[in-house]
Amino acid sequence: MMELTDQQIENQIDQAIANQSKINETEPKANKVLFNQGTITIYFINGSLFSFSPKSVDAIANLSPNILATVELTPSGKGLRWDQVDIDLSIQGLLLGKFGSKKKSHEHQSLLK
Repeated sequence: MMELTDQQIENQIDQAIANQSKINETEPKANKVLFNQGTITIYFINGSLFSFSPKSVDAIANLSPNILATVELTPSGKGLRWDQVDIDLSIQGLLLGKFGSKKKSHEHQSLLK
């Protein structure tokens, strides 16, 4: 296998940074998440936010407020994570209204109408 030169490595790093900038412009990326007063709020790098009730999401509907309050962003900023209970949720899935069962997703969609 051929070794890369320092210049080739620097070029690849520059390209990766440019690609990530393009991705950040087109895909939702969060920079903060909070659980407060029964609501999870996701804050995005573009200044927008998305809030939802944990009760509307099958995977976390029965978690205690103490557990819900431990929510963290994944390192990519594209997911939510609860380490104590080993649960991960896709932010993109939540934005698309994928809350678990078809019933939960349908209930949420009907609230938006």
